[in-house]
Amino acid sequence: MSDRRYVLGIDLGTTNTVCAAWTDEPRADPFVCHIRQPFTAPDAVEADPCLPSVVAFTEADGVLVGHYAKDEYARHYRSRTVSSVKRHMGTRWTKTFWKTTADGKKVQDGRVWHPEEVSGCILKAVRAGLTDLPPGDPAWVVITVPACFGTEQRRATLDAARLAKFDLSKVRLFDEPAAALLHQSWHDTAAWDREKRLLILDVGGGTLDASYMVVKREQVPGPDPNRPIDVLHADLRGRSRYNELGGDDIDLNLAGLLLQKVEGEGISLDALTEADHRDLCSVLLAEAEKAKKTLCDRLKDGQVPAEADLDKNPLKLKVRGVGGLKELPLTVKLRDLMLAVREFMPLPSLAKSAAATKGLPTDSDVYTYTFNEAIRQALESAGHRGSYEKPPVDLVYLTGGSSRLPMLRDAVLLYDSWWKKSVPVIHVADPMDAVALGAARYAGTLAGFDGGRVALRERMFEGLYLGTASGAPRPLIDPMVDITDKTVEETHTFQTSGPGTRAEIDLFTGSGEGDPDLQPIRKRSLSFTEVLPPNHPVHFIATVTPNRQIGLSCWTTLHGQRLNGRVEVRTARGGPPAGDGGVVQQGLWEAEGEVGAELPVVNAAALPAADGGES
Repeated sequence: MSDRRYVLGIDLGTTNTVCAAWTDEPRADPFVCHIRQPFTAPDAVEADPCLPSVVAFTEADGVLVGHYAKDEYARHYRSRTVSSVKRHMGTRWTKTFWKTTADGKKVQDGRVWHPEEVSGCILKAVRAGLTDLPPGDPAWVVITVPACFGTEQRRATLDAARLAKFDLSKVRLFDEPAAALLHQSWHDTAAWDREKRLLILDVGGGTLDASYMVVKREQVPGPDPNRPIDVLHADLRGRSRYNELGGDDIDLNLAGLLLQKVEGEGISLDALTEADHRDLCSVLLAEAEKAKKTLCDRLKDGQVPAEADLDKNPLKLKVRGVGGLKELPLTVKLRDLMLAVREFMPLPSLAKSAAATKGLPTDSDVYTYTFNEAIRQALESAGHRGSYEKPPVDLVYLTGGSSRLPMLRDAVLLYDSWWKKSVPVIHVADPMDAVALGAARYAGTLAGFDGGRVALRERMFEGLYLGTASGAPRPLIDPMVDITDKTVEETHTFQTSGPGTRAEIDLFTGSGEGDPDLQPIRKRSLSFTEVLPPNHPVHFIATVTPNRQIGLSCWTTLHGQRLNGRVEVRTARGGPPAGDGGVVQQGLWEAEGEVGAELPVVNAAALPAADGGES
């Protein structure tokens, strides 16, 4: 096995991280890897296919990632753990830890942590903890991100991969719904024999992702003339925008329900200290996650129980005691759990009468939430707007941990009047692992493992726009530009406003010129070594890579000679500015020079002895 190549597909999730691998052995298929990690103690190491995306910054045992950080350390030291960091990617969020000295002073404990670094610790734990793989580095690594992740969030994910010591020249970011679809394509070989329009809903821990794509299989000649090759053509045409609607939010709502139950037992929380309150929140969130999983298991046939059965067989939980509180048994009705979950899966107004017949809430406030908004955004970005004479979708696929909730399927079916009659809603195979397995499949395609049986077309979806003095943004890169396996380059010309060597420009991303929600990205400064006169033409070149990273360059002609300019970008850090004058040098923007500090050892006890305690 030592001469075998392999690739990795990493589902870097908000709640959990899963890694799949694929080797170039004949007739091999992608498989989910086991990751060594601490379980019940820092040195009690076990291998498990699920790595909780929780990072503990301990004083005695260093940085720990995984089950121990989530299930044990966070119970007692929640203030020194970070979870759901994926929601902060591409933002100015920071985390600082404090300690008290012997003389009672509160001082900073270690570095200020940024999202890229915390996420890098998770990827580092994956890289160091993998078992049963060929030696050497992977031929390709595909890391999945929500389809709705923008340029800044993708840049931060690449930063995390670099800090985890992955070779960025062999790292590709891939949309989570597309990865799940790629995995499903090996199970639905007969279903896509003609062109199909698909909507994929990925309900992860932090986001609800909706992607719209058109797929088709065709047979092409292979090396053996008697054995044609099946090629899957997948064209990603639409996706939803970024939202924070996922399993974490459902857990919070269920934890609120459990808190009401605790207070309903006549227990006063007034005597609890601030630390006890944090501990109680941690306990309730853990029980809420168990309740959600139990609800999925109880309703695993995908059917919502009849009205008469909603109060039968209540769920029995035990809330561990904190502070002066004793362990408290709680009984929660199925109806209460379903109503708490359903707030995140609202139905459109036209389905209220149908909802009423099923005993579901019909409060008008519920229907303004973003679940249906994600579906609408995906359809509209693919060009399907307003009412439809015919369904623009042939199949709906559900994936992600919370997709097993049958209320999700009901909400999808009732999205529009024609869905219930003509659009099948199907769960992908292996919903908990589908994204990682599909990512490994795509990594294998990049490495040439499957002979190119996947032809994928990806688009930018977020156009790049230049701010102007008139206020109307000027398009630089079209949002629907094809970025599959190539760097796209567009050149534009603008006039200088006055004499000088430097000019600042404002850039925005969005779905189109008329987009009311154009998002600003960091200011760029164009500088030249010689003074340019007023109204002088400057050529501005914008590029975008397959990882949807923006690169900028500029040049002009002065005194008959070409003069190259320098493009600098404002640092995103909230602390002291980096570099000269608060800017960092900007070449092709592939996560270079933003986060330079080395990460500490992660999960030290889980490292192979040959590594000498370093990862």
